[in-house]
Amino acid sequence: CALLLFVGIGIGLNPDMKNELKSLSPRLALLPLVTILGSWMGAAVAYLFLDGGICTFLQHRELTDCLAINSGFAYYSLSSIFITEYRGAELGTIALLANIIREMATLLLTPLLARWFGPLAPISSGGATSMDTT
Repeated sequence: CALLLFVGIGIGLNPDMKNELKSLSPRLALLPLVTILGSWMGAAVAYLFLDGGICTFLQHRELTDCLAINSGFAYYSLSSIFITEYRGAELGTIALLANIIREMATLLLTPLLARWFGPLAPISSGGATSMDTT
């Protein structure tokens, strides 16, 4: 917490930060919301496929399980631990693999995503990993 506090203070004391924030497009404020909604819609579609009998070994899962897996937003080091703690090792492992696959797909598809959907698409696709590795 102290590290985040000092980073916030350092950014806040930067005299150019106010001008930099004013120069940003208001459209950027929608990016987190669109990322969340898109991830949840993808989870709902995945649930429909699982519930429809396409993937029989996961049929016993609920919509909330699919939403929890996608709510990790590729933050696999945290989300898979929480899901393992609250829903079991099987779902935690699925969450870990889903988040790693999301990060790898973003790395591989970034040129296509940027060309087809614009320069912000890879950020949304990558989720939490867009901050550091992707």
